Amino acid sequence: MLAVEFDSAGQSTVDFLVIAIWFCAVIAVPLGVLSRRMSPTVKALAILGFAFQTLAILAFPFADGQVSIQTDTIARFQIAEHMLIGLFLCAYSAAGATTWVRHVASPDLEDFLGSADTSRVADTGFGACRPNLYVRLTISLTRSLPENEFNRRLALVLRAAAMPGLRRPVDVEVLGNRMRLHLIDNVCDRRVLFTPQYFDPAELAELGRRMTDGFTFIDAGANVGMYSLFVARRAGASGRVLAIEPQHDIHARLAFNIGANGFGSRITAVRCAVADRDGVADMVVDRTNKGASTLVKGDGSAADLTVPCRTLASLMDEAGIDRADAIKLDIEGAEELVLSHFLGTAPRLRRPMLVIIERHGNNRAIQMLVENGYTVQKRTRRNYILVLNEQEG
Repeated sequence: MLAVEFDSAGQSTVDFLVIAIWFCAVIAVPLGVLSRRMSPTVKALAILGFAFQTLAILAFPFADGQVSIQTDTIARFQIAEHMLIGLFLCAYSAAGATTWVRHVASPDLEDFLGSADTSRVADTGFGACRPNLYVRLTISLTRSLPENEFNRRLALVLRAAAMPGLRRPVDVEVLGNRMRLHLIDNVCDRRVLFTPQYFDPAELAELGRRMTDGFTFIDAGANVGMYSLFVARRAGASGRVLAIEPQHDIHARLAFNIGANGFGSRITAVRCAVADRDGVADMVVDRTNKGASTLVKGDGSAADLTVPCRTLASLMDEAGIDRADAIKLDIEGAEELVLSHFLGTAPRLRRPMLVIIERHGNNRAIQMLVENGYTVQKRTRRNYILVLNEQEG
């Protein structure tokens, strides 16, 4: 065994420099990682360098002015490793601290940390909001996970770890479609970004199985268009989609995604709520999950938003749809309201062959469909899938 000797003064100097660099990195690395001004590659290298430096400190015996190791090659490697990583972390620490001071002293702190304000990217084209390296790596990992309960939980943990870097929109491909996703206030966007393979697989498979030329689909509660885009791509140029979304900002996101895929001729996006009358309706907006916003049900809830509302039949008339092949109802508890009017007034020949309806404890809505000739084909994690009996169709 060889020994690399330092005199006590030299050893103390090395110890001090290594520990000082490490403490600088403890402060500067998180600040630098938070900064959007730093390259994702530099951030990744800084994190790796910090990890190696920490391990080196734990493994490097500073006692008695002597390092006991196996060969002089390893000794030189350890010393070189300390010097190179130390120099890199010094430079990174200086850059991180400078960036932090500059932005804390300026009114643009939200730009430094990233905020939920999306006005600056509203008019940019697809690709302008590319996710950073860490998020891209997380997406690749979570999308590769086979579907089982353990992997679902693992994906949630990985998603939570990546969320601090996703305060602004990201442009990605989801099941072959271009989408701009806003994760800060929409749970649906988080689901499809990280684990699109888990997004209503049975429902999408059933839709795909039924698609033929001229397939017509109504997406009530379209959100940012996951179902609408899926059908528009699979059905092709002859397919027709009526996408209905009442919230102005979510409708704008839906319209962006439609345009990003060139589906303007296949998807008609209407900004209104589906109800039992034509007029206006009040909504309660969920600020943390816009997709969970609901119509006011007369229970004393304070309204956040007033939106136009239409009956399903009048929307179909306006779009020139005599009968839809399939409909998805995800309207946050208003399903019974909509179905009672539609099933009670529309001719039987106008009823869609396939209904996908979200599970909201909608026992009455399901009962109404069954009483009007539908059969529950499948109950999934989030929805019921019902088909119209042949004699009824």
